Amino acid sequence: MFNNTLSRAALAFVFVGIISGCSSGPKEPSRHSSIQCAISKSSCMYDGPYDDGESDYAEEEAAKLNRQQQGKLRGQ
Repeated sequence: MFNNTLSRAALAFVFVGIISGCSSGPKEPSRHSSIQCAISKSSCMYDGPYDDGESDYAEEEAAKLNRQQQGKLRGQ
């Protein structure tokens, strides 16, 4: 009887541990990293290879942001 109760308690603790581990979402970027990026943007730049199609997407997004900034500067 003691072993049965101990097994159930252990199983409950394992279950709670698994659930709590899965419920923690992705971490927010730390305040330190955002300050570091503001000081030195090159320290926050990704310098690795792109995945398939990612380079084209990045170029399209950069062009879109450039057009938006041009519109703001022209007062549109």
